[in-house]
Amino acid sequence: MSRAPGKLRFALALLREAGVLALFGEFIRRLAGRRTLLLLNLDLDTPPDPARFPPGFAFGPATPEEVRSTLADTSAEPRHARLLLLMRRYFHESGLTDCYVVRHVASGDVCHIRWLVTRESATRASPELARRFATLADDEGRAEYTFTATRFRHQGLAAAAGQAVLGVAFERGVRRMIAHVDRRNLASLATAKRQGYRVTAVIVESRFLGYQWQRVRPGRPAPAGRR
Repeated sequence: MSRAPGKLRFALALLREAGVLALFGEFIRRLAGRRTLLLLNLDLDTPPDPARFPPGFAFGPATPEEVRSTLADTSAEPRHARLLLLMRRYFHESGLTDCYVVRHVASGDVCHIRWLVTRESATRASPELARRFATLADDEGRAEYTFTATRFRHQGLAAAAGQAVLGVAFERGVRRMIAHVDRRNLASLATAKRQGYRVTAVIVESRFLGYQWQRVRPGRPAPAGRR
């Protein structure tokens, strides 16, 4: 799968569903920018605790139809959420297809979607995405690209789904989970810490005119509110 067609589809979808300003903003972000991520690790030496979902919700592998339906219609989401969904559509179309969903049992609606990336599953992705996971060992996995529909948030679905994916990873032989969380995403950071993840490094990603580089420093981030 070539890189250009996937990126072109993403750009056209972004223009159609989020507007010119969103497309321009994404272009500027890719042209030059910087973001700070927290690197989190979790050792899976023993089977993780079972996930506990609220009544009326079920977890399982996503069918192709569910992925298409979840990522096809972004009109019910605010602009920022639409951008996240479009990016996840691009990832799925580029070969990252090992994903899981939380369903609302009564309606069948997909409430939450997330990916588990292993060394083996990354080999099926496009070269651009596969390079992101090239350093994964055979017994490592990454928790990536989560999304909860706006109307189903604040019900604990993301935390429960994250715990369920840990169980899937353990059954596949993964003994170390890795996650990257934006420093500003305090909710995701808190959820990850409750699951046992620990911050092991701070990564500053920079990009300029097509070039990208990272600066990694070990240690804990500054407390929330400090810069």
